[in-house]
Amino acid sequence: MNYQERWNDEQRALKIALDARLARVWTALPGIVQAVSADGTTVSVQPAVNGTMTVNPPGTATITVTHPKLPLLTEVPLHHPAGGGVLLTFPVKTGDECLLVFSSRSIDAWWANGGVQDPLDARSHDLSDAFAFVGFNSQATVPTAISSTATQLRSTDGTVNLTLDPTVPLISLNAGANAIVVNKATNVVTVSAEQTVNVLGSSQVTVNAPTIALQGSVEVTGVLSVNGVVVAVP
Repeated sequence: MNYQERWNDEQRALKIALDARLARVWTALPGIVQAVSADGTTVSVQPAVNGTMTVNPPGTATITVTHPKLPLLTEVPLHHPAGGGVLLTFPVKTGDECLLVFSSRSIDAWWANGGVQDPLDARSHDLSDAFAFVGFNSQATVPTAISSTATQLRSTDGTVNLTLDPTVPLISLNAGANAIVVNKATNVVTVSAEQTVNVLGSSQVTVNAPTIALQGSVEVTGVLSVNGVVVAVP
């Protein structure tokens, strides 16, 4: 006999029953991506927190608690921020951490057909109905040098980034020593490169400014004209 059955305590029995039911209600869990579909829209995810199983053999007061690994979740819809015909995608890779969120109803019919659908069965908060949100990190993989003033689209190490800083304000595109900086405070646009800046135009490149200052040697390949007058021919 289960020793808890000896207790003539309705509240205790109700609590045990509710705890057992809630243990099967899945809301959200961290996970680790194991595979990404070829089109980048679904992932296979291993839940990163194990389950808990309590065993109390009949006729004994012995309770054994184990933590079995949860099953691999496959074909989980992957969240890419989108709206109004605009989409931001990420090259999700195996090993990326994510947050799994479980729908309160079956998503099978909606996932297959879109629109408003009837649930295919009565399951609720089931492991089969997960969505994956990348970008959540454990302390073991947390990114460094998070800006406290700017919004960034950046590589994990921060060496390549697109930065919008309203405190300056400025917008910058940085790739190591190469950068384009638009500074509203100084009304200056700066383009810098560690080696070479290439400006290409299929038919014409126009630079329109009251003054154009050139520092260093100037090389011209082709005809050079000033105010329509040819001054140099190769």
